[in-house]
Amino acid sequence: METAATGAEGIEKALRLVPDLVITDGIMPDVDGFEVIRRMKEHPPAAHIPVVMLTSGDFHDAEYASRVPQPDAYVAKSMQLEPLLKQVAALVAKRTR
Repeated sequence: METAATGAEGIEKALRLVPDLVITDGIMPDVDGFEVIRRMKEHPPAAHIPVVMLTSGDFHDAEYASRVPQPDAYVAKSMQLEPLLKQVAALVAKRTR
């Protein structure tokens, strides 16, 4: 498992390491999660990587729905890990089929 302190660092690591999955925050001080996804999709080796976006906002809101590209899954930020773990397991299982 790798971590990044900023969106820019996350992009750099995703493009260099090509992980099985990326979890990003929707809002970060340098680049937001949608920019992370956009840059990954522009890089063919990383374009297939599933992305889970953590958000404190309402991801059913029109503002989120209009953003392109979309993450593979949204998970509301909370102290409960189960929703995040379920999404990660589902996306990894889907990728390995």
